[in-house]
Parts: sequence; structure tokens; C-alpha cells
Amino acid sequence: MLQTQRIDAIRNGELDHAYEARYFQYARYLMLAGAREKTLAFNNHNMWLNDLTGRWNGRWTLNINLQECYWPVESANLPKVNESLVFFVEQLAQAGARTAKELFGCRGWCSNLGADIWFNTAPTDGNPRWSVFPVSGMWLMQQLYDHYLYDPDPEYLRRIYPLLKGAVEFCHDFLVKDPVSGYMVTCPSASPENDFLDEKGNGVSISFGSSGDNQIIRRLLRNFIEASSILQTDAAMSQRSEELLGQLPPHRIGSFGQLQEWFYDFKETEVTHRHIMHLWAAYPDDDITIRKTPELADAVKMVMKRRGDANMGWSSAWRINFHARFEEPEKSYWFLHNMVADVSGWPRPDDSRITPSFEGN
Repeated sequence: MLQTQRIDAIRNGELDHAYEARYFQYARYLMLAGAREKTLAFNNHNMWLNDLTGRWNGRWTLNINLQECYWPVESANLPKVNESLVFFVEQLAQAGARTAKELFGCRGWCSNLGADIWFNTAPTDGNPRWSVFPVSGMWLMQQLYDHYLYDPDPEYLRRIYPLLKGAVEFCHDFLVKDPVSGYMVTCPSASPENDFLDEKGNGVSISFGSSGDNQIIRRLLRNFIEASSILQTDAAMSQRSEELLGQLPPHRIGSFGQLQEWFYDFKETEVTHRHIMHLWAAYPDDDITIRKTPELADAVKMVMKRRGDANMGWSSAWRINFHARFEEPEKSYWFLHNMVADVSGWPRPDDSRITPSFEGN
């Protein structure tokens, strides 16, 4: 049977586990082909762009897409692919030190939404709801640290430690004290790529202390404290990180029973938006689990219920992982079935007939 015939059968409801296994192996092949050692990191399309410009300018998008590409690397037994991401972040941090200093007046390094082969780290592309994301470098450090957790090689930890320390230095300087609540918060802060409504009904992108920021920073500081202890260095900086951990805003549950997306319980302009950064603590992190924090896990489930399941695209992979973490295999498989039925889980011509976004597949 031709592959197109198999896909048609899947679209008509047939289960094809052999095809699903091949789909998984093909994803491993794409990572090996597109992100070997001594190459730049994998991105949405890599060498398979259909023209010289490409969708999203053929760049690395750092508010989910690049990180999502590397989620399966360790669990799919492709540890050497991580080297391409380490190399990428090493270059990114050099450029990001200038952005941290000149744009934010901070030590260390940072990045925002999109990076290219010149390693741009400043906010780009106009609309602040996606361009302003100065915690993206901190998120990348979580990915690099996960590799160490899979293979606790002290030499590798020593290699990435300067990157980790630089991200934490930026974090220490970037956080400011909210005079009302007393919490240490990020500012400016957006929740990619959604807006909230102000009291006049206007869509607003920028606030402070968005939930996703807090969650990423919490993991960054914990990883740094652990790494500095292992390497027996930077005790004072580790102590300051401990103090900041206790000053970050806690997870909050909003009026719908949902995990709040922003510091305040704002109403989102697009309830069904497929970007769900404020659930980062449930995946890729594990700060929220069904056993450790059942009330917060229910709040995460409420977010997914309100978001709905339509037009997920690259976000389908994120949803698969959420449902797997919450021990809901039927729902995870539902998303997987949709993904293999139509590449990317969003049956649009620009996803399926030109160049799909590999990060969601």
C-alpha cells in the first residue's frame, strides 16, 4: 500500500501502528540529518525550506519552536544531537551579552523571540506579544541541563556552566520588586503569543511577572543551585538564587479554575490560542504533577479544556505531553492520530503541502 493510501485510511479512522512507528523513526532521522555535531541547531524547517526566505524567515524561534525540536532528543536516544544546541547557545550567549547590557542594563546574557545566523538576540518583528521574550535563553538552559541529568558527565556540566551562570546573572539583575505585592517579577513581560484585555476592552501585550516567566526562572535557579553545588563554586550567587526562589510569585488559580496566564487574572483576548506558555511548569518542567500538586494539575486541565483541541498545529506535540503527564493516554493518542493523519495536526495548505513545521512532529 502506498503511503498516501495509508494516510487516507488513517484519516478515515483506521489505526495503523506500524505507520506510527515509522513516523517516530522518521522524526529521529530528521534530527540526525538536520542537527549533527558541528552544525547549527535544528529549527522549524532546516534544509527543507521551499524557498530562500522560508516561513518565519527560516530562523530559530525561541519562544517554543526550537526547544520543542529538542524535546525528544534524550528520550529517543539521540544524545549527540544535543551538541548542535550547545554550540548554538554558546554563540547566542556571546551576542546576548550585548543585548543584556545595552537594552536591559543587566549582566549576563539573554535572548528574545527570533535568532538568525547572525545570532540576533534583541526583540524583533514588531508586535511585542511575540517579540518581547527575554527569558528565552533561560528556557534554552533548561534543555541543556536536561542532557546533564540524562548523562551526569562533570566535563559537560563544566562546559555549560558559564552559559548557565550568565543566564542566572541576567535573571538576578532583570528581576524587579513589585511595590504592591513585594514579589520579584520580570518586567517587561509577555505571555507568547496572547494578549489580555484591559479595563477598557483593549488588547494589551506587556505586563509584568507573566506566569510562564516565573516558571522558567524557578527551574533556572534550581538548576543553577544544584550545578554550583556539584562544581563547588559561586556560593554567594547560589545563596542569592535561593533567596530569589522564595520571592517569586506562586502559581495562581483564576476565576475559571484555570492556572493564571498573567500575574493578575486578566481575561485573554483569544481563549483558544494554541500557545500555552503558562503551563510550562507541567511540561517540559515537572513542578506541577497530578500527585505532587493535584489542585494545580486540575487548573492546568481547565486551561486545556478552555483552549479546545482545534487548530493546534505545532502545539499538538505539547498537548500530547501534557496528557501523557496526566496519565490520559487516550487523549494523547487522539492528538497523535490527528498528527499522523495530517502532518502538523493542522490541515492547512501552508503546513501540509509546502514545508511543515518539524517541531510539532
